[in-house]
Amino acid sequence: MRWWGGALFVSCLMSGVVHGAGASKLSPEQAANALIAFSIVQGKCNKALLDPNVPMDKPLSRYGYGAADFMPGGRHVKLMEAASTETAKSIATIGLTLTCLQAVNLVEQTFPGMYAVPPLWSTHFLWHIKGVDKLRTDKRFYRRFAQEGELVRNIFVLTCPKQDQQFELEVIPPVSELGHLTAFTRGREVDTSVAFASPNRSIVSAGRADTVAGWILFKEELLPGIVELISQKDLRVSLFEAGLEYRFSSDMAASEKINGIFTANRAKLESEGGMQTLSSADVIRDCRSFRSAK
Repeated sequence: MRWWGGALFVSCLMSGVVHGAGASKLSPEQAANALIAFSIVQGKCNKALLDPNVPMDKPLSRYGYGAADFMPGGRHVKLMEAASTETAKSIATIGLTLTCLQAVNLVEQTFPGMYAVPPLWSTHFLWHIKGVDKLRTDKRFYRRFAQEGELVRNIFVLTCPKQDQQFELEVIPPVSELGHLTAFTRGREVDTSVAFASPNRSIVSAGRADTVAGWILFKEELLPGIVELISQKDLRVSLFEAGLEYRFSSDMAASEKINGIFTANRAKLESEGGMQTLSSADVIRDCRSFRSAK
C-alpha cells in the first residue's frame, strides 16, 4: 500500500487581480504584490527565469514605475512591507507549495515572459480503460494518454479500489523529463508535493515519488474534483521538490493523432481486451458503480 502523507489543498488561483499584457494601468498595491510574489518565487519556488539578468525596471516601466519606487526609501516601500506580511501569512496558512503556485500565477499575469515555459505535451481529451482492467474484481484503472514523439504514453493512472478507502492517482512524467526524478530520488521512494493547476483552479497534495512516477492518495469524496481538474484542456503539473514541471494541452487534433497511433497498434490493444473511452463524468460514474456493485 502506498503512503498517505497529509492534507490536500484545493484553491482557486489568483486571476483578474492584475492587468494583463499590454495594459496601461497597474496600481501600486498590485505592483507591490507582484514584486513580493516574484521575490518568493525566486527565493523559494525552484522556478527558472527566462533571463536571470533581467532588471526589474524593464517590466515595471510599462506601468510607469521604477524598481527604486519599491525599495527602502522609495515611495511605495510600505506597500511592499504589507505584501510581504500577507505572503508570510499565506505560507503559514496554506503552505509553501500552494503559495508558490499562486505567486507564479500572479507574476506571469503581471509580467508575462519572465519565466522559462515548461515543456508542453499533447494529450487525448478523454480517459481510457482497457478491457483487461474491466475484468478485475479488486480495482479499476482509468488512464489518460499523451503523445511523445511517435509514441503514446500513460500520463495519469487513476486507481479505483473495490473496497479500500484510498484512491490513487499516479503521475507519470514524459520520458524526456525523467532525469529530474532520477536525480531527486536517487533510487529511493521519497516525499514530494504534487501540484495540478488549470488556469483557474489548483490542487496540491503531499505525495511520494520514485524514479519513474509520482503519486497521491486520496479519499472518495475528492474523486470528482480531482478527475475534473485532471480532465482540463490546459493543465500544469509539478512535482515541487523535484523541480519537475511540465504542461499538457488536449484538443481534437491531438486526440486524433493519438487515435491514429492506437489504430496502428490495434493488435496489441486487442490482446489486452480492447480499450474504451470515457469522459470525466463517465469515469466518476463507472468507478462509483464498480464500488457499489455486489
